[in-house]
Amino acid sequence: MRVFGTEILASGATPCAVCGGRLRGAVFKLPDGRVWCVRHASDPRCGGCAIPLGPVRHSGDLCADCAGSAVRRSRELVPVKEKLKRHMAQHGIAVTTPTKIQLVESAAVMSGDPHVLGMTNWTRQARYGVTGPITIQVLRGLPLAQFRHVMGHEFAHAAMVGSSGMVSLGPRLIEGFAEALALVHLRLAQDAGLNLIETAMLNNSDPVYGDGLRLVLPAVEQHGLRTVLEALQLNRPRDVGLPRK
Repeated sequence: MRVFGTEILASGATPCAVCGGRLRGAVFKLPDGRVWCVRHASDPRCGGCAIPLGPVRHSGDLCADCAGSAVRRSRELVPVKEKLKRHMAQHGIAVTTPTKIQLVESAAVMSGDPHVLGMTNWTRQARYGVTGPITIQVLRGLPLAQFRHVMGHEFAHAAMVGSSGMVSLGPRLIEGFAEALALVHLRLAQDAGLNLIETAMLNNSDPVYGDGLRLVLPAVEQHGLRTVLEALQLNRPRDVGLPRK
């Protein structure tokens, strides 16, 4: 899977998506159909979909399309949330604990890690129970596909809240399942920028998130999201061929 598009020969009258000029000779085509001149190959890339930014920069080094799709207001996250719920309902998965979603201004609001884009918080009752609502926080202004990735990941955490597996399993399984659920959701949504995000997820060198996804995804593809989730919730990962850690 190519992150920056496939090199092809120009045909037809489609203008360059970066500069609007006429396409001649070899060009690059992104999976979402946008085509651009090879002369932009060394330009800075959009942080959302990886298309060259060209001479005009947008907020947060995003292209116009990604800047236009960025989720900045609470009303904009509602259709994202509803699509996620519909996709997960197709797999028989729902979050039954009351949950609220907040857009936050910076990673510092959620964590001391500046790379954190989302976080799920809850209050544990006794050993496994939950007191009060679950709170999902997501960084404001993420392009739509990236926002879906974070929402899907945090949805998985919310689905596991209160289970014995959430307490007992190692982080590689928990985060790996969250990444696998997010990837299933992204593949169904098919937003612009999916190619870049999927490649980054599958090639992530992080020993928890990347290794976890590569460990759990085959089990999800073989047994399905719901079966794997239930096995993890019950602290029985071996039921779906996974280790305990």
